[in-house]
Amino acid sequence: MLYSSVVEWLRLWAKIKLNRWRPIIIGVTGSVGKTSFLHILDSIFTQAKVAHRSSFEANSEIGLPLNILNLEPAANKLGWPLILLRAPILAWKKEEIKYYVAEMAIDSTRYPKNMDFLLSIFVPQISVCLSVAPMHTYQFSQESGLKGEEKLLSLIAHEKSKLLKKTLSDGSWVIYNQDNPYLNQEMDEFLNNHPQYKEKALSLSLLNPQSDIYLQSLLSKDGLRIKIRWEKKEYVFTSHLLLFNDYSRIFAAAAIIALKLGISPQIIQQGLNNFHLPGRFTLLKGIKGTILLDSTYNAPYSAMEKLINHFYFLFPQRPKILVLGEMRELGPLSKEKHQELARLVAKLEYKYLLTIGEEMRKFFIPELQKLQPDKSVLFFKSSQELGHWLKSHLQGKETIFFKGSQNTIFLEEAIKPLLRNKEDRKLLVRQSKSWLKKKAKFFRQLKRG
Repeated sequence: MLYSSVVEWLRLWAKIKLNRWRPIIIGVTGSVGKTSFLHILDSIFTQAKVAHRSSFEANSEIGLPLNILNLEPAANKLGWPLILLRAPILAWKKEEIKYYVAEMAIDSTRYPKNMDFLLSIFVPQISVCLSVAPMHTYQFSQESGLKGEEKLLSLIAHEKSKLLKKTLSDGSWVIYNQDNPYLNQEMDEFLNNHPQYKEKALSLSLLNPQSDIYLQSLLSKDGLRIKIRWEKKEYVFTSHLLLFNDYSRIFAAAAIIALKLGISPQIIQQGLNNFHLPGRFTLLKGIKGTILLDSTYNAPYSAMEKLINHFYFLFPQRPKILVLGEMRELGPLSKEKHQELARLVAKLEYKYLLTIGEEMRKFFIPELQKLQPDKSVLFFKSSQELGHWLKSHLQGKETIFFKGSQNTIFLEEAIKPLLRNKEDRKLLVRQSKSWLKKKAKFFRQLKRG
């Protein structure tokens, strides 16, 4: 009851703030790629000098209302009364910014962690849904009793697609990933029943030339080249980042929004040239001539699989080290997905394989050892411990791939002792004061435990 009261209080004042502010809201949801989309569009808007604000690190039933009110979560329970008192004051503060870009994340079908609750705060004028994948399936499974992957993904697609359907029903337009079968099924059914919205529902695809936005992408060691065909015109954009082809959908969604808002292709390209994605396959220089591939932001299975294959494609000749953290919040799919990952890794050659997280110990390691009994797998309780071990065992010139989930894994902390330039720490994910404080507390408790 107390939590619900706090949520409702913040929702009330966030709605009042939005009614006075009246920004054009761009909302994005999906299992993977939401934060990357925010970073890309933010960089384009910044380059175009478009007045905007993005909800970085705020995407939930608490985070979004706080972000709208220009508040941050309290560091402890004692700070919340002050936040609740400040909410009505900040709701009346004048705001001139024209665009608000909001990440809308859900991990439930139930109040207040569902899409219906977020849509009760605001309905975007532009909405994007990028993906539906095995991510945050634990809560959905607990609530629905569903266990199979297809049924869970269908449920998640139904919940996330509410954003698109509501936006269309309000007379605005959306972009959705037609290549995702679960999302495509939801939208096909909705548009067949409501054909009046078809013109404003833009399908985006790498596979279907008949889609509204058709993409072709070329991956090389220099980056990603994306060709977009939309409204009988073609646009070509490039990214210097070493990202896999699926990322072209995220680039394209941001580019189409910018084009529809009147931003020139030249400015869009400049925005793509200038942005950085912490923890998303970022190339860093390491000690002893090593190359560090930092993908520590998060670890849904689909991204884990694609990025490992991408890593081997980019560096076929160099000695390789894999540093893998568990994939969190998979619920009943956890055992299956960690064993699938083991079967993928068993086909690869590597110098060291280092792991962290209980799900890796319970499911990944036993499966891998059945397939590769002659190979050793190292398990660590702490990313800090892992990083120091790795530093002392490097011979030089290795290429090291880091990927793991967020909370309690924190693989970015394993990268720190390996950086050639200590200033590059600022390029890592979760380096704000609040995150560093949270991680320091976690590692202290881990040592005592």
